[in-house]
Amino acid sequence: MAKRLLIASFAGAVALFFWGFAWYAAIPLHENSMSTFSNAEDVASALASGTDGHGLYYYPSTHEEMTKKPFALVVYDPAGSPSMTPFMVKGFIGNFITSAIVSLLLLTVVDPAASFGKRVGFVIAVFLAAATLCRVPDASWWHFPNSYLVLEVIFLVVGGVLVGAVTAKLTMPVAEPSEPANAAS
Repeated sequence: MAKRLLIASFAGAVALFFWGFAWYAAIPLHENSMSTFSNAEDVASALASGTDGHGLYYYPSTHEEMTKKPFALVVYDPAGSPSMTPFMVKGFIGNFITSAIVSLLLLTVVDPAASFGKRVGFVIAVFLAAATLCRVPDASWWHFPNSYLVLEVIFLVVGGVLVGAVTAKLTMPVAEPSEPANAAS
C-alpha cells in the first residue's frame, strides 16, 4: 500500500502543479478578479512606513470603524519576490500533501469495489468541501469579490477532477495473481 500511496501522491501532485501553471499562467481569467492600485508608488510608500514588515494587514482595525470606513486586506512583503522558485517548491509540497491525503482516503476509506467514476467523484467532493471551507469565508469575512470566489472554486473543482482521475486510477485495487492449480495432487 505504501508504494501505491507514494506513487499516487506524487502523480496527483504533478497533475495539480501543472493545472495550477495552466490556470495562472496560460488562462488569465483570474487577472480580472484582482485589481492594481492606480497610485502604486504612493501605496508602496504608505505600506513601507505604516507596517512592521512582512505580514497580513487589514484596515480599519475595529468593528465599529469597519461600519464607517473603507476596508482593505493586504499581504505585504517589503522584500518582494525576486524568484518564483520558492513559491513553486512550496506549491508542489502543498500539492503533494493534498494528493497524499486523498490517496490515503481512497486506499483506506473508499470501498475497494467502488468504480473509477465513484472514486473520482469522492475526490471531487473532497475538493469541493475544501473550496467551500476555505474560499467562502474569504468572501463573507474578508470581502473578497464574488468574481474571485467563483474562479477559485472552479480552479479547485477542476483540480479535484484531475487529481481524482490520477489518484483514483493509481489506487484502484490490484488483483492478486491466482496460484496455479497443483498438478501433482
